[in-house]
Amino acid sequence: MNNHIFICKYCYNPIIFTLNDYMNTLMKKEEKLSGLIENLKKNEICDLCYEKLSEKYQNYSIKLDDDLEAIDKKINDFNDYLNNYENLDKILKLDIKELKLRDIKSQNTLENLEKEYSELNKELSIILKEYNSIVSEEKIIKKNLYNLEDDLIQNSKEKNQLKNVTLINKNKQNNLLKDNIYDLMFNIEIYEKYGTINGINMRIKDKNIIFKDLYCGWGYILNLTNFLINKSNYFNNVTEDKDEFKIIYLGDYSYIEDCKNKKNHILSTSNQDLNKKTRIVLLNEFMEVYLIILKNLSIKINQINNNNYTNLKKYTIGNKIINNYSIEIDLENKNFNEENWNLCIKNLLIILKNYIKVILEAENNEIKNLL
Repeated sequence: MNNHIFICKYCYNPIIFTLNDYMNTLMKKEEKLSGLIENLKKNEICDLCYEKLSEKYQNYSIKLDDDLEAIDKKINDFNDYLNNYENLDKILKLDIKELKLRDIKSQNTLENLEKEYSELNKELSIILKEYNSIVSEEKIIKKNLYNLEDDLIQNSKEKNQLKNVTLINKNKQNNLLKDNIYDLMFNIEIYEKYGTINGINMRIKDKNIIFKDLYCGWGYILNLTNFLINKSNYFNNVTEDKDEFKIIYLGDYSYIEDCKNKKNHILSTSNQDLNKKTRIVLLNEFMEVYLIILKNLSIKINQINNNNYTNLKKYTIGNKIINNYSIEIDLENKNFNEENWNLCIKNLLIILKNYIKVILEAENNEIKNLL
């Protein structure tokens, strides 16, 4: 079928002008294609050309308008899609930005976590070392506890043994308290008018002097006095005895050393040719010096007896006298009183016996403190 239309030369230009103008209008979406024929008529084309165009393009224009509407719809849909895309793109960009920020934060968090993890590992390592150290110390403590238990068991056994020893010592102490060793070694008996030491009677009767008994008795007295001096020095914490006179005990031949004058005062002598008078002179000299020693001893004993171990009777010890009884022997003097001399020796023995009590009480007290 021939689709060509023959237009007269007079209508050609108006038709071209109308088509161009309408196309511009159409491009601007200001007009539908169906309005084209009417516009051609307005441009004064001939009736014949108008009829030809109207017949030819009437149906086509309707279809074209529908297609254009469909295209417009698609364009609008595309524009909507484009707008949605742009909005989605903005949202995606914001999401990407947020994700990047999150990623940075996550990276920082990860680095912090890695750092914390590293520090925790270090702390864990330190804790493990401390734990191992504690375990080692615990083993040592357990070992020490086991050793301590063994020691306690051993100490308990030793304590029981000590209790037994203490009990034995207390029994011994009780026995010592009952037995006065000084009384056993130096048995002093006191009678009405005289005294004896270890059974030796030192009295003078009817101007009869038994020198052998006197020497023996004085030997015991010197030995006892020496014991008392040493004990009194001990309880008075005297480490060096600086007394002027010292007793040198040699039995019957004992003597007193004068440290200051470098002289010895003898009790007796082996010279059998000495007469009675000479022996009495030597004995008087010896006894006079002894009273000086006894007086010094009384001071030391009184210092010990400050704790009132023994209620000591007061005895005056002076130059040659004890309680006004002279210790000097003078058989040639008519006024010499034998009984007074015997009482002087009796008082001397009483004094020594009391001093024994003081020393014995001090020793017993020391034993009690030790136990």
